[in-house]
Amino acid sequence: MAQIAGQFQMVSKVKYVHKKDDFVKKESAYLTARDHEGRLLDDELVLSLPNPPSHLANYNEWVLRKKSTSILLRQLRKHAVPNQILDIGCGNGWFIGGLKKTFPQSKLCGVDLNALELEQANRLFGNEQVKFFYLDILKKQYFKNESMDIVIFNASIQYFQDLHEIIQTASQLLKPKGSIWVNDSPFYRSKSDQLLAVQRSQMYYNDLGTPEMATYYHHHLESDLLQLGFRKIKNLNPFLKLPFSLYQFKKS
Repeated sequence: MAQIAGQFQMVSKVKYVHKKDDFVKKESAYLTARDHEGRLLDDELVLSLPNPPSHLANYNEWVLRKKSTSILLRQLRKHAVPNQILDIGCGNGWFIGGLKKTFPQSKLCGVDLNALELEQANRLFGNEQVKFFYLDILKKQYFKNESMDIVIFNASIQYFQDLHEIIQTASQLLKPKGSIWVNDSPFYRSKSDQLLAVQRSQMYYNDLGTPEMATYYHHHLESDLLQLGFRKIKNLNPFLKLPFSLYQFKKS
């Protein structure tokens, strides 16, 4: 933990573990798609999430994400206050902003390969307790094993091609009895559903003008996630209809 502890005493700024040139093609495709979708937001809008003004292009999506985020944070509050939380695929940091309010004493780490939004996240939420890293967690063992109490994939697991590899990597970072949470991501019940989803994504990104994004967006089977030791968290409110489920893995 010495490496991590030292970083939290530094002046707040994004830590570039990799050179930006190493991922420029992927980052460019992602940012272009987000721009076309109206997902690149100014600081004021990011700070409003998950309660944006109704004129936001993706407002109806955020109505659902507010509910799913509330469920996740409620689940996290059931456990002991975590010392350190890792948000993989943190983007502009809006969810870390929610974690910061929920666990003000915890140390929070956000990682992504989207420098534009990472800098925004750091500007809005970074401080002595909240740090952001330009990091491919599969290519660089930057955090020490058994250093995290909680690892979260919030609408980000679909950007990892090999589900087993990323979950194994995340599990190695967990302390004993630590947990991994996967939220707001699609999983498919059958291979036929998975294939149809792949085709829909290809058509969607072609129409969006960013066909290369289809190679970076992956479609996982729910059965594969459950076989890795995850359990689905039941929605206790039958009137709350959400498109995606919440999943938890607990390290024994």
